[in-house]
Amino acid sequence: MDLLNPETHIPWVTYEAKAWLDGYLRPDMAVFEWGTGGSTLYYAKHSGRVTSVEHNPEWHQAVLSALRHEQIGNSDYFLILPRPHWLAGHLPYGPHTYVSRTFAEHRNLFFRSYARKIDEYPDGHFDLVMVDGRSRAACMNRAVRKVKKGGYLLLDNSERELYRPAMDRLAKYDRTDYFGKGPYCPEPWQTTLWRIQ
Repeated sequence: MDLLNPETHIPWVTYEAKAWLDGYLRPDMAVFEWGTGGSTLYYAKHSGRVTSVEHNPEWHQAVLSALRHEQIGNSDYFLILPRPHWLAGHLPYGPHTYVSRTFAEHRNLFFRSYARKIDEYPDGHFDLVMVDGRSRAACMNRAVRKVKKGGYLLLDNSERELYRPAMDRLAKYDRTDYFGKGPYCPEPWQTTLWRIQ
């Protein structure tokens, strides 16, 4: 993906979820995201401030170059590397283990500092928190109290069975699923939003 091309400055969510974001975001809003890319540039252009966390050094540098190229100044962009430990490969996936199971190369890594970056911000600080990176169950668990009342938590690829227990923990909140196609991928998938009250 060429992030210097403005056509790539969109979040990698379903088209219906992207249409919802277009209608929701305002210049006075604060956004937090795990997992970066075109979404980082999109949020910077459609909100007052975006805080982004990335785990991959090469991708972090590519996004950082695009932010500089676009002369974006309302982005706080953090590279937080996972920590290798043999125990990570033996723990169950869940909201308190800080492990990732989406890709084999992450099996023996802990994402604790990555997931807990949001803890540095006050409760109720963000209008939107997007979970689209690693260790998503742990990120979702940390995110809820950081969303403003009436704000939203967004999980991409929410059709994955791996995320079902973490999603079930949010059953008390109003939920909207957007299943369909989106950019960069021919197969449909699901993006889910919860309104935090």
